[in-house]
Parts: sequence; C-alpha cells; structure tokens
Amino acid sequence: MTGLGQRILATCRHPLVQWPIRTAYYLFILIALLWIYGTVDQSPATTFVYNEF
Repeated sequence: MTGLGQRILATCRHPLVQWPIRTAYYLFILIALLWIYGTVDQSPATTFVYNEF
C-alpha cells in the first residue's frame, strides 16, 4: 500500500477520530428511534390495555 493509504488508515484508526464518528453514528440511531417513536399514532383508541380494569 502506498504511504498515503497507510497514513489515511492510521488516521482513521486513531481514537480521537473514531470517537466523534461513533458518537455521531449512535446519535443518529437515537434520533431515528425517537423519530420513529414519535410517528406512532397516539390517539385515544390505542390506550394501554389494563387502563380499563
């Protein structure tokens, strides 16, 4: 591999580079889950099953 390729791989493997990438990745997953949860219909017809007892 060329010297430039080795430098790029070494940079990508550095913890100070991996940390923000992983943080952004997991933040994206969290936001996506909250967005999906927020799109669920919250009408009164979908009440918790044990509220009637």
